[in-house]
Order: sequence, then C-alpha cells, then structure tokens
Amino acid sequence: MDSHHASEQPTVAPHPNPARHEYEYAADAVQPDVDRDGLLQKIESILGQNLPLDMLYRQLVTVLAERFANSFICIYAAHTDMLQLQCQHGFGHNPEQLSFQQGIVGRCARTKQAYLVAYVDQDPDFIRSHPHIQSSICVPLLAGQQLLAVLMIESIVDTFNQADATLLINVCRHVSNALGQAALWRPNSLIDQHYRAMLDAMPDGIVVQQAGRIVYINAIGIALLGFENCYQILGSDLAGMLDQSSNTVQKLFDQALATKQPLSHELRYDPTKTSEIPLRLTIIPITFAGNSAVQIVIRDHTAIQQREAAQQLANEREKRKSLGLLAGGIAHDFNNILMGIRGNVSLGLLDLIPTHPIYQQLQEIEALAIRATELTQQIVAYTGSSLFVSSPVDLNAQLRELTPTFSEQAHSTTNITYELDDQLGLLKGDVNQLNQIILSIFKNSIEAIDHRFGAIQITSKLQTYAQAPHTATGLPKLTAGSYITLSIRDNGVGMDAHTQGLMFDPYFSTKFAGRGLGLAAVLGMVRAHHGSIAVWSQPQMGTEVTVLLPPHSILQPTPAASNDVVQSVHNLVMLIDDEPPVRMVTERMLQRLGRTVRGFGDGQSAIKAFREQANEYQLVLLDLTMPHFNGIDTARGLRAIRNDVPIVLMSGYSVDSMLDPLLNDGLAGFLQKPFTLSDLQRTINSVSATKGRH
Repeated sequence: MDSHHASEQPTVAPHPNPARHEYEYAADAVQPDVDRDGLLQKIESILGQNLPLDMLYRQLVTVLAERFANSFICIYAAHTDMLQLQCQHGFGHNPEQLSFQQGIVGRCARTKQAYLVAYVDQDPDFIRSHPHIQSSICVPLLAGQQLLAVLMIESIVDTFNQADATLLINVCRHVSNALGQAALWRPNSLIDQHYRAMLDAMPDGIVVQQAGRIVYINAIGIALLGFENCYQILGSDLAGMLDQSSNTVQKLFDQALATKQPLSHELRYDPTKTSEIPLRLTIIPITFAGNSAVQIVIRDHTAIQQREAAQQLANEREKRKSLGLLAGGIAHDFNNILMGIRGNVSLGLLDLIPTHPIYQQLQEIEALAIRATELTQQIVAYTGSSLFVSSPVDLNAQLRELTPTFSEQAHSTTNITYELDDQLGLLKGDVNQLNQIILSIFKNSIEAIDHRFGAIQITSKLQTYAQAPHTATGLPKLTAGSYITLSIRDNGVGMDAHTQGLMFDPYFSTKFAGRGLGLAAVLGMVRAHHGSIAVWSQPQMGTEVTVLLPPHSILQPTPAASNDVVQSVHNLVMLIDDEPPVRMVTERMLQRLGRTVRGFGDGQSAIKAFREQANEYQLVLLDLTMPHFNGIDTARGLRAIRNDVPIVLMSGYSVDSMLDPLLNDGLAGFLQKPFTLSDLQRTINSVSATKGRH
C-alpha cells in the first residue's frame, strides 16, 4: 500500500457517490453470486460470539483471507488523528501508525468513504508494500458518524471490481452495526481527549462497564488486567474476567446499581497466568451515555502497601529528624546543667570524709544526676542522632569487660554462658553506645526470666549472608554480606507476634507503664551504627535478640598499651566553653588534677590567645557547640597555628558527620557532658599515654 497522500486520479474510484464527503454504506442487497461462499453468514456467526475487539478483528481478517486468496489484509483502528495497526494477514507489512493525511487508508479515514483502486500501477503516488500488488480496496468501519477503523485489502493476483467492493462494504456495515450497538466506540466520542489524557495519567485503573460490557478503560487499567491495548478488552465482561468461579463481582455491580451506593471488594487476579496480584475494587454507580453503568476503580493492593510503607518510612524519618533536633537541644541544655551538678558534687565528695553529715546526701544527688544523664542520652539515642565517636572496637573484649556487670544484674538462679568467635575481628563504633546496647538487651532478658531458674547465652559471630538477612518488622533492612552479630538468648516468658511488633516502641513494657526508652534507644543506637536487629521469640519458649553490625576489619585486634600511668605533661590547659557554669566547674576539676587552666568563652578569642603562646599549651579542651564560631571551626583554627596540639572535644549534644574528618585528623579524645572528675582524669591519662608512645 502507499504511505503518502494519493492524488484523486480516475483510477482511484470512490464507491459509491464520490461527490459526497459523508460516506454511506451501500443499501442495495448483495447479489447471490457475490456472496457465494457465505461470507456474510460467517461474519454474523463471529459477531454473535461477543468477542473482545482485538479477537473479533483477527477473526474477521482470517475469514476475509479465506475469501480473498493471495491478498494482504489489515485493519487500522481510528484514534483522534491517527490510525493504529491492529492486525494483519498475508504477504506484506504496513506501518504501525498512519495519519489521516497518509495514503488511501488515511484518505478513507478522513473522508469516511470506501475506495477501490483497480490498477495500482496507474496511480503514481501508490507505494507498494509488495512488488506484485495489483489492486486495493479500503473501507471505513463507522458507528453513526464515528469512525472506528479502516479495513484494507491488497491483491497480488486478482483485479478487484465493484462486486468485491460491494461485498466488503456490506461486511463492514454488519461489523459496524454490531460495534455501534455494543457502544464500543463511545469512549472516543463521549469522553473527549482532555479527560482521556487525565484518566490515563491516574495511578489507578478506571473501567466503565455498561450492560455487561466494558465501554471504557484507561491505560493503567489495561496494564493491571494484563493487556496491551484497549481493543483487546473493550466489549468484554469485567465481572467474568475477574471472578470466573462465582458471580460475586457481578452481584456487587448489580447491588451498586440498585442501591446507588459505592461498594468495595478485594480479590486476587492473575493477569499473566503465572502469579496472582491482590486487587482492590471500588464500584461506583454512574450514568454513562444516558444509561446506567458502573465505574470501577482498580488498585493494585501490593502497590498500595508499598506506597503506604514508603510514606510511613518517610514520616518516620521526618519524625525522627524533628525529634532529633528537639532531643539534641534538650540534651545540650540539660547536660550543661547536669555538668555543673555532677562536677561540683564530685569535687565536694573529694573534700569530705564519708562520715560527714552531708556526704550521703551528695551521693544521692550524684546518683539522681546520673539517672538524669542516662535519660537524656536515651532520648537522643532513640532518634538515631546520638553522639557518635567511632573507633575500632573489639566486641569480644567489651563482652568480657562487662562480665562482672552481667553477674551482678542476673539472679543467682540464672546461668550465663558465652560462645565468642575468636575470629570475630573489629567493628567500627562508639564504645559507650555499644555497651548500652549490650546492657539494655541483657536487662530485658533478666526481666523476661524474672526470678525463675533461667539461662542466658551470649554469642558473638562473624556471619556471612548470601541473601539479605531477615530483620524485625519496621527495622532497617540490610543487604547481603558479612556482619558481626551479637545474640543474647534467654529461656524467659517469650513474646507473641503482637508484643514483638511493639517491643521497640518508646515506653512500651509488658510489666507496667512508663518503663522508659530502653529498647527504643537501642534501636536508635544500632541504626546510628548502620546495623539492624533480628528477633526470634515464642511464648513460654524464650527470646533471642541478635544485633547485626558491619565489620570494620577481619584482623585480630592488638592489645592496647596500658594507660594506668599518669604522665604529668599537659600542665597548661586551654579550656574553651561558652557556658560559664560549665567552664568554672571544669576549671576547678583541672586544678584539682594539678593543671594550670586558662579559660575562654568563645573560639575566636581562644585562637587569638593561642597564636600568641601556641607552644605553651599542652592540651585543649574544646566545647563542640558554641554560637558564632563552633568547635569544629575553632579546632581548625588552632590546628592551622600548631597542628600537633592535642584537642579533646566536649559536648552534651549530638554530633553530625562533620566530626569524622576531625577525628581522622587526629582528635585526641572526647568527653561526653556531663562528665565527672574521674572521667576527665581518664581522658587526660589516655592523651598522655598516646603522646608518650609517639
């Protein structure tokens, strides 16, 4: 066939009445010899089967191919201004799309007239799809004034005549009448292009069914039901397609029409015959083309769940972010207050003998301040934005160090066993937080055992997962790979699925209300270490909590040098903190340790003083969070003057990723506010030992 606009030569004879621009089907009856093979009877039989449109077209082409041997036959479906190839049969191959301005097929669609081209050689614009084409006939399929499609036949042997054209016109008339009665053409005429585009852009499938047949379906609906285009499904019965075993869906359609009320229904549907997908139907009674119909909104329940999970995760992240900002601010302010309380109490206890009348009261104040400190740490840890000073950590060494604590906390009737992997290697993390993780999980095991005869097994292992490890619901998902695992298993009361789903919620407890942030804080700290948690539990069978953390190294740790010896260097200390109470109590503590202190309330004045006497300072204690010129900027300024000065960072706030480069650049130590005199002494001893080794 041609792919260009064919000129209206005499050899291209419109049939009938070429003077009219509106095509009318031939009203005269087909002569007996014209339909000698019973073609129209076969067509009527096909139309009586109520086939989907694409199957109807294919069968129509097959029957015509039997009648017109040695021919190429195709059907183009009409859209707004384009023709889309639906099916073809024979020797040639035509373009997938044509405009209304291209060739005889385009002219047939544009003028809605039938065309007989008896001798294609006499038409200079006719471009062949095959070198031996002799004749061609194009006939439009019309429903009223609505163009549905164009039927084209090309012959390589026979020369088509008026009888052939008349026969094809009658065939198309029968097909068009059937399609018009089924209202398959209505989406193109009753739903304009703007609304079709809007409906096609919707994330859900939209189907309109009327009188037991689909009369409209959007792009998502076509895909959800497993089809390629609307012509494969228009005219079908959606209820029968979705519900082949019963009439449930059809009954819902009837009920919606009778009650004029929308209904919902969920079912499973297999569009590919390989795997089912859960669908949610919303059935809405409507009026379509003046008659009652149902509009069905089809949603993939899997996609809904994924969207809801993604939204829940986004909300959780936003909540943690907001809570982290709030918690960080609270922690900063409270820890500065607690710094003054704990620091002065620790100094006061050193000045008093244990028999002094207020010695016990000071101890009680210190204990309460410690509890307040732990609470602020838990609040920040729960958000996942807790203070994180990472360094290589030997998990086995930490477990051995905590062994006395385990024994103190456990009941006398509880047996604690250990199974530690000697090839565990190191992980990168915050020692203090890792200890909190271990102790919090252990404490829950103790409470689960209560006062019965119990057993707790603590296991460490370097585990390699070929597939992503399974983690508890709602917890971070990990990829396949190697992880250092810490498992604490008990034979306590265990948990059902409902309790397991709540165990990491703040202040949830099976004991009584208001237990605290224990496991919620654990989750935040594990998340900060880029790890996750797996939980196994059964009622009356016990619980196993496994923490999975990425390894830092598979090499064995080397024993650290002892820091027991206090080397009296660092006599002149620069103290930088914007909070006067914190600065004053820290100065007293340093003086008690035999250090000379010069205090500064901001980083800029400290840098100026350091520039004048850089070599005299043996140690810098630096607050991280200060207005105008923070600790990171101050540390860089000091290092620009003297790059070997030991800097110990102090903070009662959360630290972001800016801290890691500073640590890698040689940060000498870190002090979490509020700290005590003994905490300060240990840090100075550690810095002294490190300098001694270097």
